[in-house]
Amino acid sequence: MLKSTKLKKSPAALWISLVLALTACGTFVGNPDDETSTSVPKSSVRFDLTDAPVDDVTKVYITVASLAVRPEAGDWLDIPLSTSERIDLLSLQDGVVEKLAMLNDLDPGTYDELRLVLDDTAAPAVVDADGVEEELKVPSGSGSASGLKIKSSFTKVADEALTMTLDFDLRKSLKATGNSGKYTLNPVLRLVANEDSGTLTGTSADGETVCVYSEDAVKDASAACENAINSAKIKGDQYTIAFLPEGSYFVRVFKKDGSYTDIEEAVAVTAGESTEVP
Repeated sequence: MLKSTKLKKSPAALWISLVLALTACGTFVGNPDDETSTSVPKSSVRFDLTDAPVDDVTKVYITVASLAVRPEAGDWLDIPLSTSERIDLLSLQDGVVEKLAMLNDLDPGTYDELRLVLDDTAAPAVVDADGVEEELKVPSGSGSASGLKIKSSFTKVADEALTMTLDFDLRKSLKATGNSGKYTLNPVLRLVANEDSGTLTGTSADGETVCVYSEDAVKDASAACENAINSAKIKGDQYTIAFLPEGSYFVRVFKKDGSYTDIEEAVAVTAGESTEVP
């Protein structure tokens, strides 16, 4: 039986999604912290960054040069970044986020596109299991130069702080190039409004992979999770899959030997709540 609980809010933090932090601290997933706080402008928008895990490497670094949003009818608007430092995406799992960018005064309205530009003077890098760091090749148009454009609309309501999370899915973005030991980074991202999202938690064996699918998606036959909306690598025996839009999902657990087991019943995710998968 599924058990759903309200996510607790921390009054000490200012939760909104997609800002690269000045400090390397993260915050576990849930609803944003109390956005009615007087320290958070009601007209603000904030973006945080999170990640889905990947196998065989220990760190994946990127540096963001700029972040911008575009209103339905208008020009691109830059959202000031919170840091110019590179960030390890693999540190942002299980609902942990980094603050990326924030604007205190965003006009109300619908914004239909987001553009993320990676810093071409600080190339992305990957650290393998032996601790060797290598530069990551980014295909043309995949984050540098003109930037990576995410066609995902959101609406800013007047006098309401807005928190968005940018989910950088490394399981889909990071690809090995044959048997060379080298990788390419072709960023795959999705944008989620925190107030419209919930969390799944559960238990399974250490090292297994959990993939979460929308009910009508084609289920993967391997732990690559190419068709999954999100995934998690199990550490110890616990997993957390965060920032899932409210809805019903199918859960598949891939074992170390490549076989898998399914959660047969549809798992309901409710905005602002954490649901435990049996």
